[in-house]
Amino acid sequence: MKIIGLADKEQLEIIKTLFKNKTLITLCSNIFDHEFIQNLKDNNIKVETLFIKEELETLKINYPTFLNLTEEIKKRLATFGNDFIYLSTSFDPLSSDWIASELEHKECLMFKTTEIILNKAFNQSHNFNFQLPLIKKVDFLYYLYHFDKEDKFIIPNVIDFIDNKLEGKGKLVKVSNIANVKCFIPDEIIYKTIFDYLWSVMIKLRYNCQWDRIQTSESIKNHLVEEAYEVLDTVEKNDPEKFKSELGDLLLQIIFHSQIQSDFKKFNFYDVVVKLVEKLINRHPHVFTENQTEDLEKILVDWEKMKNKESKSIDLPKSMPSLLKMYLLYRKIKRLKKEKEFEKIILQEIPNYEISNILLQLHEFHLQNSENLENLLNQFLDKLTTKINQSEIVKTRD
Repeated sequence: MKIIGLADKEQLEIIKTLFKNKTLITLCSNIFDHEFIQNLKDNNIKVETLFIKEELETLKINYPTFLNLTEEIKKRLATFGNDFIYLSTSFDPLSSDWIASELEHKECLMFKTTEIILNKAFNQSHNFNFQLPLIKKVDFLYYLYHFDKEDKFIIPNVIDFIDNKLEGKGKLVKVSNIANVKCFIPDEIIYKTIFDYLWSVMIKLRYNCQWDRIQTSESIKNHLVEEAYEVLDTVEKNDPEKFKSELGDLLLQIIFHSQIQSDFKKFNFYDVVVKLVEKLINRHPHVFTENQTEDLEKILVDWEKMKNKESKSIDLPKSMPSLLKMYLLYRKIKRLKKEKEFEKIILQEIPNYEISNILLQLHEFHLQNSENLENLLNQFLDKLTTKINQSEIVKTRD
């Protein structure tokens, strides 16, 4: 028995060439464009339908159990004998179309992969591979009877006039340009595949973009700083759309560096994510172990102790602005309760103690308000620049 999967305009010529004088059976001819059905008839291809639209809309009333429906489908299929082709709207009819499963000695001539359907869900035209979770594909008719409260299945052939049960549970993606059918992809699958998709895009860029493929972590390191500062700007502007976009740009830098390192067989994006998960769990014993506490001061002290234990030292980025570096260093000292030892080192090593002491006092004051001098100075300079630009200072003379 021949089956045409995911009926589409591309299959029209195949149908016309191979199946003249044959009968095509559909679940419901109403779901296809009138022009497509007429084109088949003009080519002497007889089109029969198992159910009319009104019957489909009242399936559970006319056939209270799925067994009743299955028996009715078998009875209707039997009236056509064995000399017909089944025109399915499912992208994988052998495993996800209930009508196809009832046919004997079936052979699928056309189908599309789940990856192609997912690309449609992401509004992309590139064929990337996904590490798909093991979630069963089910036929919509089967879903209608068995999974009223479930939404964890890819459902390939949802007919538009009976898809209201799935609204709000995931994406309904149109899969055919000649039939009013959609593929339902649960939010759960979208969430599980989006990072695979991002990684696939990065790999594609790394090996196919003339600029991307020659970059090293050294050559793009400044981009990381620039994107971080752009993220900080959007936080202050309270613009969610811009914030979302800039966070994406920052994430690009992370996955770009990861892919570059993967090329040198050092680590990849997966390793970065695994390391992050391990770090988050290890540094939050008050969440992931029985040593729970609500004492915020103890939590912060423990955090610093664990960081010191991991690195055996206090590390601050060398390229960080000096005021911000001083703030972070002093914050670490405060959390570890080592102020006296810290001041002793300053007295011994820093000649101009008065200036150092003033800076420490300023940091001390602003630490109590969760603020740092770098931000305050930046805010001051922004206001000052605005005022200067509005003043006589920058006005052009005649």
